[in-house]
Amino acid sequence: MLAHDGATGPELLAVSGHSSLAQVEPYIQEANQARLADAAMAKSAAGRKKKRAKVTKRSHPVTLT
Repeated sequence: MLAHDGATGPELLAVSGHSSLAQVEPYIQEANQARLADAAMAKSAAGRKKKRAKVTKRSHPVTLT
């Protein structure tokens, strides 16, 4: 959980009792993967929102005469 909160390798070593960075690397990689996935999903959501806004602006009511 510390890696998900942004703790560095040396910080994880200090807290966890592991003796090498290689031992905590999987935790750091997992946290980085989760951050990248969250960032990608946020960008995707923002892109969808932007596209919906464009569609809404183009919609004009039809008036029949």
